[in-house]
Amino acid sequence: MLALGGAIAPSGGRGFSRPVTLCEIVVGKKHTMSSCEEIIGRNKKHAWMAFLCEDNTTEELLATIERLDASDARDAQEQEAETAAREGRAETAAECERAAKRFDLDFKETTTHRAPSGCIVRNNQPHAFFNNQENPNGVTKNQYKSMESFASDRRDPSKCEATALKLGVPYMLVNYTHAPSGCHRTIGDGYMYFNENKYPNVHGFGVTLLHEEYQSAHEYMQSAAGKQAIADYESAKATAEVEEGNCKRAAEEVGLHYNRGRENQYLPSGCFVNAGYAIYNRNYRPKQELLQQGPRKPWRPMEDVVSEVEACAAKAEEFGLEFEVGDSPNAPSGCVVRDKDEVAVYNTDFNLERDTGGVHGPYQTTDGPYQTMEKFAEKARLDEEKRLAEEARAAAAAVDATSCTGWPCTIEGQKCPMGTPGASKSNYTCTSILDGRGGSALFWTPDGSNNCPGWDCDIQQQICNHTNGKKYMCVSKSGGGIGWKDFDQAEYHRSYKAMS
Repeated sequence: MLALGGAIAPSGGRGFSRPVTLCEIVVGKKHTMSSCEEIIGRNKKHAWMAFLCEDNTTEELLATIERLDASDARDAQEQEAETAAREGRAETAAECERAAKRFDLDFKETTTHRAPSGCIVRNNQPHAFFNNQENPNGVTKNQYKSMESFASDRRDPSKCEATALKLGVPYMLVNYTHAPSGCHRTIGDGYMYFNENKYPNVHGFGVTLLHEEYQSAHEYMQSAAGKQAIADYESAKATAEVEEGNCKRAAEEVGLHYNRGRENQYLPSGCFVNAGYAIYNRNYRPKQELLQQGPRKPWRPMEDVVSEVEACAAKAEEFGLEFEVGDSPNAPSGCVVRDKDEVAVYNTDFNLERDTGGVHGPYQTTDGPYQTMEKFAEKARLDEEKRLAEEARAAAAAVDATSCTGWPCTIEGQKCPMGTPGASKSNYTCTSILDGRGGSALFWTPDGSNNCPGWDCDIQQQICNHTNGKKYMCVSKSGGGIGWKDFDQAEYHRSYKAMS
């Protein structure tokens, strides 16, 4: 129920015939609103009409609002129809034709079993159809796509690139004659392409073949596989954010530079090390054939490097060596020892050719020779065994022999004092006697002398360093007996062997 009230203003106000200064509307029988502004307040989108309250009747105000609402509804319907055409959404032949015109495509309504039902576009040709056949049973494979997929795939390249980002795959903007137009993914490697060529291969052959190698990005994104790929990528990204932080911290702890995240198609995703720095590889969809081929440089997983660095540092501590992490291109990779200063180095410059003596190796070092930690440890083990053996020998040699009968002996450096059985004329020492050919053997040797007048001697195998600077040996003579003879190392050794 409407009730008018208040003073009546002169007619002719702003196109309405009965202006009032105040109006009243009764809603049902319980609620009363006391001004036209409240009517407009209920219609917020028409708030700009508030100035009409002073000069027009309530009926006229409401009628105007009703006309504007109807116009807005028509505009919204038109806008929705245009949006549907732009997005390729078409439920009827009329809507399909409108979408076809939107993309400058020929249009034809048809009924056939050889094409999908509904609004479709022939691949790589400017022809759109609305197929009224509800359940086609002889559809030609890879010859048509839905108008919605066509519209989505034909949008600007930035949309295609955004789709690639959602999937975490590489994106390329191309102008190919051998690939479908618009946004597609290659079935082989999953890469995303936007082909700017609107009608590639129109007059050639192989249109169907093209669509066996490529898949509509829109159709893939709507499929279960596409949705799962997006979910997997989002999960991988969330995991990567945590793992990349761990990678950076691990690099700092080991003493490596961190060289930000990147994408390397030759590596799986994860934290890798080479040449003194670490990277976090964001390759969420690696190519299997490239992974098998391997990178030009053998990047090592961070967990392996950390384990090897710790092991190398432990070895350095075991042998009392200084330790550092380096990246020398001239030294073997891994745990090595620099000979010039005996510093243990974990070298992160991994190079298979150099380390295995390939076509360019082995490399010459610029800061002196290196040896692997394994060889250094083996040498240290042997040196330690030698040292212990020498200590044992020295300890045994410190105890004089109780007998030195015969010429061979077993403890180098051991003394056999004169008066002991076998040492009637001199003290004897167990000495290593060279044979002149690099070999040696242990024999009891009498104390030397520097007094050897004439050619007769009385202590066999004694050596005389004469004051004239010459050296003589007391050995058997060919005619029997013993006598001094010019010293000859090989003959001296043979004399021992002959008596042994």
